[in-house]
Amino acid sequence: MTLTPLIEKTTTIIDMIRHGEPQGGTRFRGYLDHPLSDTGFQQMRNAVAGRNDWDLICSSPLKRCFEFAKELSLEENIPLEVVEQFKEISFGDWQGKTYTEVEHGAPGAVAKFFADPVENPIPGSEDIYAFNARVHQAFKDLVSDNLGKNILLVGHGAVIRSILNLVLDVPMNNIFRIEVLFASITRIRVEQSEVGYKYFLVKHGV
Repeated sequence: MTLTPLIEKTTTIIDMIRHGEPQGGTRFRGYLDHPLSDTGFQQMRNAVAGRNDWDLICSSPLKRCFEFAKELSLEENIPLEVVEQFKEISFGDWQGKTYTEVEHGAPGAVAKFFADPVENPIPGSEDIYAFNARVHQAFKDLVSDNLGKNILLVGHGAVIRSILNLVLDVPMNNIFRIEVLFASITRIRVEQSEVGYKYFLVKHGV
């Protein structure tokens, strides 16, 4: 009897934390570089309290992610990498506006966008498939460059949803059905072997 050889696997863990509450409250920010509020900083500090087991911190370049990532990196002596491709999606004409302000000018538009962002794109916004492609590639590069490590990715709501699209094959039309709260953590396990990569959602929204 011929025994099938065991497939050797390398496991990589990526914890994705969404930034906390930014200054100015809830609005469509996209590329706008608003910093965290005091509450937002505290939300993130609370979320990672007692944790220092990451080998690498990776962050969006925008202040609402980077400033906390830098603080944690210095406090815990963990290397920090900033990746431009993990920047939030551009919300085009809606950037800087609250939901109420958008609704006032275009009744029903906000609900339509969240129900199906593919069929109801925001005027002037980044193409959602182009956004998806850049995030997916950045995530794959992050994994392949750091096999076997534990990584903290400090990012944005749409970025985390895009990665979940890759992991779970959720259609982009339905991506906003996934709730991603401020300072919530989502864990992805990636197993790499000679037959390729497998992605697993371990926990979400904790």
